Amino acid sequence: MIDSMNATGTPGFAISPQDFLNTVAGYAQQSAPQTSASKPIKLATVTSLGGGNTVRVQFDGESVSSTKYYPCLATYTAAVSNRVALMPTGTTYLVIGAVGAPGANLSVSGNLTVTGTATLNSTATVNGNAVINGSLTVSGVGQTQFVRKTADESVTSSTTLQNDNHLVLPVVANATYSLFLMCIFSGGTVGDIKFDWTVPTGTVLRWSDQTGTSGLHSNVDVYSAPGGTTQVAFQVWATVVTSGTAGNIQFRWAQNASDATATIVRANSHLCLDRVA
Repeated sequence: MIDSMNATGTPGFAISPQDFLNTVAGYAQQSAPQTSASKPIKLATVTSLGGGNTVRVQFDGESVSSTKYYPCLATYTAAVSNRVALMPTGTTYLVIGAVGAPGANLSVSGNLTVTGTATLNSTATVNGNAVINGSLTVSGVGQTQFVRKTADESVTSSTTLQNDNHLVLPVVANATYSLFLMCIFSGGTVGDIKFDWTVPTGTVLRWSDQTGTSGLHSNVDVYSAPGGTTQVAFQVWATVVTSGTAGNIQFRWAQNASDATATIVRANSHLCLDRVA
């Protein structure tokens, strides 16, 4: 320990060399100005305009406006009440543009690059290139839903249409979807396979298969099985228009004629829904 003495020669306080160095280092770290590399991008609302294309802002999570004026990117024309993004530069921030209110549409004039996951719960307009190095999740028009059958499923000696265990996807009310189904199956030449769909109340599902046959969700379509363990596939395209009721688009199937040889819908069959309106 280092013993200190005050001016009268009486003992003062004691501190170890390591504690002393730690205290000095901590103070220096706290006193050092942050660099732009150590600062996050911030969101704020413009509260007033200054000269030379500068603004005062109220940062998200704070209750008062900044006393400092921040410079704006030359391509951004500031307006009071704009919600903006500020990028760290040196020891200050640069307003790079408006981003819209929470939950509002995203509009980007230029290129957009996202490294990570992008989730859009509204409309995104990008006047340039959009590069996303990660996952993109869209709720609304442009949403793609996909489900893959992960295991074989068999029906023996039954012509009663039953829900497929995997090939089902949800739809929202008052929307339009483009549907695609690839069904891989095998079975005996007696049983074959038949199928239809169930949909929410008021939904119109108009399908067409690879032969050109067309029908509505309740119209049954039939395909011949090849016999033995040989696997074949058929494809179906459909337009799905929902009304005021949300629910599921469910693929159903059964044997066309009762047969002790199982009809099997195979793993890796898949169903896809793209929301287009």
